[in-house]
Amino acid sequence: MKTGRKPRKKFYRTPFWITQRVLDSRGAKHFADSTRKRPGMYPTAVGRGGEKIGQQFMDSFPKQVLKKRRKAFTIGISSTIHESHYGVVIRLGAKHMGQKIASVKLGFEEDTVVIESIQGADKAKKDLDAFKSFAGMPWANYLLQQVEEHARAHGFKYVKVRRPETLDYYGAPMTESAEFQSFDFGSETRAIREDMRKLYYSVAHAMKYKRMFPFFVKEL
Repeated sequence: MKTGRKPRKKFYRTPFWITQRVLDSRGAKHFADSTRKRPGMYPTAVGRGGEKIGQQFMDSFPKQVLKKRRKAFTIGISSTIHESHYGVVIRLGAKHMGQKIASVKLGFEEDTVVIESIQGADKAKKDLDAFKSFAGMPWANYLLQQVEEHARAHGFKYVKVRRPETLDYYGAPMTESAEFQSFDFGSETRAIREDMRKLYYSVAHAMKYKRMFPFFVKEL
């Protein structure tokens, strides 16, 4: 029997903390801009057969332990989140289950290894600075060098590093300046973006990559 009433529309209740941040007059436009997809933002490591192409590369990647006196770093393939499911990770200590302090996250195309992101833990800055004395170069440069050598050995022709401006995190960094993690669009975000640009561009320059938006590209 028809009652003449229109059925209620189903809706998803957005969590309160997200609603407050998105509707903030200072951050709403930036939030919308940051979540709009830009060219090259699709992770090559997720979907498009990326994991299948890179399986042998990851299975055969050599584990390394850099040790000096009582301090050690372990380098190897490990699971990661967000930009990619896998990456080359630096851990504290000589054991595989040590604390992760840095990584380059991996994606794969037919003849290319893609670095989806370069990340170092802020709280591990002292340890990452010390890594240079173990490897003879900064941690990010060293990880990229290891990826290049292994990629060359497996017949890949290129290594590409995704430009920081194309990353979701660059568009809307998660900060801890508030009571809980939140989207922040003030000075803290500007500082995070500046640090990201400094890291990516200095590594690309030192390792002789060419700028080809939305990547830095190197022919092996």
